[in-house]
Amino acid sequence: MKSTVRTAAIACACLAVAGCQTTQPTTKSALKTATPKSPPARTITGFSDALSCMDDLFAKHNVNGLTVTAQDIPDQTQRTASGTKDMLISALSRMSARSGAFKFVAYGSDLSDIVDLQGAHKGSSSFVTPDFFLRGSISQLDEGVQQKSGGAGINTPVFNLGAQASQLVSVVGVDMNMGCVKNLQIIPGLTSSNSVAVVRQGAGANVGGVLNAQSISPIGINLDFSVDQNEGTHQAVRTLIELGSIELMGKLTGVPYKSCLSAEAKAALQSVSVPAMLPCNVASNGGSSANVAAAQPEPAPQPVAAPAQPAAAPVQPPADTQPAAQAAAQDTTQAAPQAADTAASDFVLTSDRGDNPSYKLGESITLRLQSAQDTYMHCFYQQANNTVVKVFPNRFRQSAVIRGGDIVAIPDGQMPFRLKFDQPSSREAFSCIASSTDLSERLPLEIVERDLEPIPVNSLDDITAVFDEVTEGNYTQRDIVIQVH
Repeated sequence: MKSTVRTAAIACACLAVAGCQTTQPTTKSALKTATPKSPPARTITGFSDALSCMDDLFAKHNVNGLTVTAQDIPDQTQRTASGTKDMLISALSRMSARSGAFKFVAYGSDLSDIVDLQGAHKGSSSFVTPDFFLRGSISQLDEGVQQKSGGAGINTPVFNLGAQASQLVSVVGVDMNMGCVKNLQIIPGLTSSNSVAVVRQGAGANVGGVLNAQSISPIGINLDFSVDQNEGTHQAVRTLIELGSIELMGKLTGVPYKSCLSAEAKAALQSVSVPAMLPCNVASNGGSSANVAAAQPEPAPQPVAAPAQPAAAPVQPPADTQPAAQAAAQDTTQAAPQAADTAASDFVLTSDRGDNPSYKLGESITLRLQSAQDTYMHCFYQQANNTVVKVFPNRFRQSAVIRGGDIVAIPDGQMPFRLKFDQPSSREAFSCIASSTDLSERLPLEIVERDLEPIPVNSLDDITAVFDEVTEGNYTQRDIVIQVH
């Protein structure tokens, strides 16, 4: 009895000592255990190469300096929260590594902060209000849209064998859109809405048998194997964010972004015709302009052939004013014409293809102007959908003055935008109006301040009516109609 008690006491003591040993922290051992054995790896998706391809496209087409910000990209399904905004920033950064196409402005997380941007840091020259903002969300998560499972087995008195497999398919979707910071308007057509299937599948097998089945105490053996493969929902979200970034930035800048995508990705994207003129009034180099893909300088304008329009012969300025006129022609802040109260000068309006031009889809036009005398000029473009845009003067040439005898090209090498036709089988028109006086104080602000973006009128007839009222008919107007095939 004493021996039994002694043995029990010794066992308890050993257990107590062992317990004390296990509760004491072993820092080195814990850190070693907690350290992942697999080496870290760069995050790779199916669009990693496409992002680098986009960077090359932007560099090739001289796209750089566009500023972008984004609201948070929340999980509206509340079932797959991810760092979506950071994924977006990473995608934009990888598309801009060499080209410098996009600069992300980190500011705020909701629409009220976007509004604040318009007035933020007024006294700071280093703060840049972004041109565009992105908003979107994980808008869809349908779990278990397809579910399959099955199994089979064989049982005998000596052994059993079985196998089973299962598959669960879910669908996750991400919607993204782009808008203008300055007016908070979402740009029609600049949207990305894509989804992807996430597959979870598993397979297993089991084998069992009995040893010494004839003995009084037979021994059984069972072996089970299983393999599960689950595609990551968060990785799927990252893939959709990257695809959406490629699609949006490709549409915005007009580069052939689909050439960077696989055939399957191309087929999934919706074909959307993006207007040649974006309401944000931003150029591909970060300035203010139309939507362009490669704003290369236009060749120097050649002398304009006399069109079939009545026009007075070009009149040279007086000899004592020629040097001043030549200097002013190189300055966008040109002096005003001297003939303040005389009738508006006659002028010639034609194109790089003559007076009755036709263009193919995707081609661009260059207008040519030549005035007989110094004059103030305003030119407007009516697109196929009747949207009217002022193309001259503009952010790149703010003065409306055209010197007598000078040939002015719109656009020229100092105006990095293109007037590109994107609606087939359509008729579009340009109208230029010359006046002898500066009308900036009398014209509506919508006409004075808006250039290379839509003006809230129904057609060029409305523009003519405005000039007719403010000048009492003292103006000269020339129109040119374009047929797009």
